[in-house]
Amino acid sequence: MIDEEGKKPLWSYVKSKRKDVVGISSLKHNGQLISHNEKQANTLNDQFSSVFTREDDGPLPSVGTSPFPDAPDITVSPAGVRKLLQQLQPHEEMGPDQIPTKLLKVGAQELTPGITLLFQASIDQHTIPQEWKKANYLPSKKEIEQTG
Repeated sequence: MIDEEGKKPLWSYVKSKRKDVVGISSLKHNGQLISHNEKQANTLNDQFSSVFTREDDGPLPSVGTSPFPDAPDITVSPAGVRKLLQQLQPHEEMGPDQIPTKLLKVGAQELTPGITLLFQASIDQHTIPQEWKKANYLPSKKEIEQTG
């Protein structure tokens, strides 16, 4: 038999009886039973701190020469940049720079030298501009439905 909400009464009853108590059970420390949350947290912290060693925060020791060879320099090719620009989907959303994807695709030939220069400079200088770290994120319909 099914109730108004579409749940089977037997399983609702079983589920209600299986609820666990939230929290940490009482702890015994130095012969005393501790049930207060803050005291339990401090007791657990003391226990964990006692079994781990504190690492020296000083400089790391030198390990000599690396067994791994140096990675070769990375070169950004204009042909690769142009190919990626031409593969953009015009219907995709704009990034934080608000440059329409269609403009990047259509202007790939003209934009390639400048974009190649920017990417190569970023690699050579070992830095990523803050603006490049930003992104626009739009949740999918499925994600919205799952949180709603």
